[in-house]
Amino acid sequence: MQGFDPQFRDYADYLRQLAQQVWSRRSLGGEQALERFWHPHVILRRPGGIDFGPGALRAEVLELVSALPDLEALTEDVLFTGTPQRGLLGAQRLLCSATHGGEGVFGAPSGGRLRFRMLAELHAKDNRVADLWAVRDTGAILRQLGLSVRDWARWRLSGRDPDTQPFRPQVDVQGPYTGQGGDSHWGEAYAALLEEMMGGGFSVAPARYDPAARLCLPGGEMLRGPEGGER
Repeated sequence: MQGFDPQFRDYADYLRQLAQQVWSRRSLGGEQALERFWHPHVILRRPGGIDFGPGALRAEVLELVSALPDLEALTEDVLFTGTPQRGLLGAQRLLCSATHGGEGVFGAPSGGRLRFRMLAELHAKDNRVADLWAVRDTGAILRQLGLSVRDWARWRLSGRDPDTQPFRPQVDVQGPYTGQGGDSHWGEAYAALLEEMMGGGFSVAPARYDPAARLCLPGGEMLRGPEGGER
């Protein structure tokens, strides 16, 4: 890949290794390591707000791993589009496992084992990520710990900066990525299915979802088949 380190086979491999470094190894490293993979003005968009720069990423990682010190994040899938010359956009799904073994954002350590997912879209060029959109299934974590999702959300919102948090169109900024994703016919077909079902067309579910299809919903809920698709 032109502009990227030769150790990466393709953009999917780049994102897998990057996630392994950030979450499983916690090796964001010093300034030199940060500059190698993260643009100095990288835009970080999460439901909780918008931040800028590698320092904000470091703070987010430290907040999570202080509560979940043995966090392991495995890449389940990566889809990507673009070219190294113009920039690459990748969608990444991570399956995370951890022990609630530290004091932090989820309260006193309980020792409970957790499984949850994170999703991210990352745009990179010349070996550095410049745009990032990410979500974490915090609801799944809270439910496994027996904590109230509503109370926890109120607590988080009470300390937010209203100018940048939570994330919403009014606080967004234009980043280096200006495209609209890929043009895969499978993606277009799935988008059409979701639009039809969101419009009330649930009758299409039996024909579009295999009876053994596994669906992972927010909050850690697992469903199967057409009935799950209708949810």
